[in-house]
Amino acid sequence: MPLHISRNLKARIPILFHEQHLTVDNICHILGMKKTLVYKALQYFHVYGITHNPHAHRRGCHRVLSLIDIKFIASLVERRHCIYLDEIKQALSEQRGCDVSVPTLSRTLQRLHFSQKSAYMNTISDIVTNPDMLMFVDEAACNCKTSGRMNGWATVGQCC
Repeated sequence: MPLHISRNLKARIPILFHEQHLTVDNICHILGMKKTLVYKALQYFHVYGITHNPHAHRRGCHRVLSLIDIKFIASLVERRHCIYLDEIKQALSEQRGCDVSVPTLSRTLQRLHFSQKSAYMNTISDIVTNPDMLMFVDEAACNCKTSGRMNGWATVGQCC
């Protein structure tokens, strides 16, 4: 993805070219940008009078979640690492009045640099302090589905 150049920096290009009479190579060296961007900005300035295309639109849809909603989601995950996406959706709907889909929540968590981690072994390591101690387990009413949540959310680079 190309580096984003601000409109203020692009506005300097016609001034340097027309008033200061600098060449495109010198403008590229001074402003630290590529020739194609300088030529494109000069072309837009010649056609529209500004250094960007006023008719260009951003791709995609507008974001459904506001900044407050995103902070609410982040605080939910920080409080309860092993929370399901549908539980986040329900809490968001009840407390913030925002109804979003589960894939939107998943993409939002990825954008916030949360990743899904394995939570089971981390809880076992908290319970068992000495790895040499004996453990006796009653498996009569315990199986894979009733033992608790296996996955949780944590920021990238941290344990769940």
